[in-house]
Amino acid sequence: MKLIILFRYLLVIVLVILSWSISFSAEGKALASYLEGSAFKSKDGKDWKPFMKGEFLGANESVKTGVRTRLELTLPDGSKVRFSENTLIKVESLLFKEEERGFEIKAFFGKVWSKVKKFKKASKFEVKTATAVAGIRGTTFRIDANEDLSSLVKVYEGEVSVSSLPTESQENGRKPKYISGPKEVPGPHEVSREEWSYIVKSWQQISVSPEGAASKPVSFSPEEDKSDWVLWNQKMDKE
Repeated sequence: MKLIILFRYLLVIVLVILSWSISFSAEGKALASYLEGSAFKSKDGKDWKPFMKGEFLGANESVKTGVRTRLELTLPDGSKVRFSENTLIKVESLLFKEEERGFEIKAFFGKVWSKVKKFKKASKFEVKTATAVAGIRGTTFRIDANEDLSSLVKVYEGEVSVSSLPTESQENGRKPKYISGPKEVPGPHEVSREEWSYIVKSWQQISVSPEGAASKPVSFSPEEDKSDWVLWNQKMDKE
């Protein structure tokens, strides 16, 4: 009897230590909580290794999904980010502390679905594409990063602030420049996109051209948005 009690006591200690270890390893990282198909992870964009369910993804790491693949990441606060097949993203920052939370990813191409828990005012959640950046503090939305550099943002719950992604010259505080070649050309043209920003509300969408020009937000209905990708995500959101 004493041996059984001692064994149970030791088992409880082991489980507590394991839970502490898992919690510590997950701090500042995202957990691959669902994987159907194949996914690969890289730290330098070259050496790609299989990314499996149960593994973690940290800042400055990239993930790409194969054909017929669906991947879900669970953030330390319980927020969910999912990726469709043929999607390539990079985690630019991932920080979760008591006073500060932040998650930024760059989607080069593919589809990203986010169900984000409400953030504090000091926190930030952003999904970027080549032409736009969507920032929120608790909502459900998707963003499609197309290979022609155009983007589509659809909001299902809450509000999303969608704005132009600053070019390198704008980030350095320089004004847009004009270029003209040594040969005859149609005329000087701006190389930096104009800055713009929109608030996209529930059941609204906004599209961004490959040149970075955005349409105004327009409404869409659930009936016209019933793809397998959308229906699967809506089902996952309810679980």
